[in-house]
Amino acid sequence: MGNLNKYRSRIRIEQLQSQRDSVGGELKVWVPLGDTELPAGIRPLRGREFLAAQQVQAEVTTEISLRYPRQLPTITAAMRVRCGSTSYNIKAVIDVDGRQVDLQLMCTSGVDEG
Repeated sequence: MGNLNKYRSRIRIEQLQSQRDSVGGELKVWVPLGDTELPAGIRPLRGREFLAAQQVQAEVTTEISLRYPRQLPTITAAMRVRCGSTSYNIKAVIDVDGRQVDLQLMCTSGVDEG
C-alpha cells in the first residue's frame, strides 16, 4: 500500500450517538468521529440486486483503504464512512499486517445507508 496516489477520496468516519430533541425525546444521529477528513481509496468490489419490500434494491460491496488514523478512536463495524453524499456501512475493519499502518474497511452501500 505504498502508493499514496490511490488515496484520492476524502472521507469522514461517523458514529451513531443519542441526542435529545426539543421536546425531550431521544434521537439517533450520525456525528463525525473527529474534525478532519481522511485521504482514502474507495474500490467497489461487487454489486448485487435483490427484492426487498417488493422493490428492487441495489447493494455494492466496497473496500476502503486508508492509513491507520492514529488521531481517532478505534474504528469499529458500528460506525460508517461518509464520502460526499454517499454513506458506507462498515462491515469489517482489517488492520493490514497487524502493524497499525494501513486499514481496510469492508463496507456496503446502497441499502440501509444509515
